[in-house]
Amino acid sequence: KCYSKKQFMLENSLKLLFLKLNKQLYILK
Repeated sequence: KCYSKKQFMLENSLKLLFLKLNKQLYILK
């Protein structure tokens, strides 16, 4: 696959956001 830097950064930030959300949901339970 050929990634542009923007797309790569975007996907990384989405993954980070997702991880943060998972942590918060886990804490709230």
